[in-house]
Amino acid sequence: MSRPLTEKEVHRWVTAAQAQWARDLTFQELRKGVQAVSNLYVHKRAKGGLSRKAADGRGKKAAFAVYYGGLHLLLVQAWTLGRPPPPLVEVADVGCGPGVVGAAIARWVGASQLASSDIRGEHLQVATWTARRLGLRSRTRKQGLPEVVARAPRRRTLWTFGWVLNELPEDALQATLSALCRRLQDGDGAVIFAPLSTRASPWWPRAVRLLTAARPDLSTEEFRCRPDLPTLLKDIDRATRLDHRELGARVLYAPPRT
Repeated sequence: MSRPLTEKEVHRWVTAAQAQWARDLTFQELRKGVQAVSNLYVHKRAKGGLSRKAADGRGKKAAFAVYYGGLHLLLVQAWTLGRPPPPLVEVADVGCGPGVVGAAIARWVGASQLASSDIRGEHLQVATWTARRLGLRSRTRKQGLPEVVARAPRRRTLWTFGWVLNELPEDALQATLSALCRRLQDGDGAVIFAPLSTRASPWWPRAVRLLTAARPDLSTEEFRCRPDLPTLLKDIDRATRLDHRELGARVLYAPPRT
């Protein structure tokens, strides 16, 4: 049974995440962590290794989980709002990070269990906590892309990619898209979130072209929302001069076939 997340639940998640993952940090330390992660993704993207570097150090690890996890959870929750869910399928969150994208999608489709994978054990720890906090069971696998998509057992699956394709080197990105094309042709589904900026995600047009060839029924959109930000996220925005009153992402969605 579908039970999509509410904004109130997201607010509670942010409060709990701060207590769990930033409990030993002052507000100033968390702010510095947010600025460091922002600088990494905006100015040092070309150097690669973003997932590893975003979890390097207490401040950045907490910022990645609490602040950016909270923003992404709000956006995905808003995307699912009022949207008819597909038939119940397994949800596989690949390159899961803090696990918020897969958890929100699993709640939307009514899945009770979530399969999460990432190359970083620190991220899997947070993802397991997120799933439990949002009422889901989870199993985790320390595995990267494209292997997790190419080698998974054949079962009807909804694959979720929460900004992770943006972090892949060219060879891994191409192999992942090729593996996903095969999965979509077999009837699996996919939800891909990417930055609105094509400068930050120059691979987007190619991905849309390849995946549309595999599944002409998929849809793409530039999704925007203006959620009620939790107090902690508002305070960090003010302190860092960031502005997340409006959240946005490019979204590709191919529903699983029944």
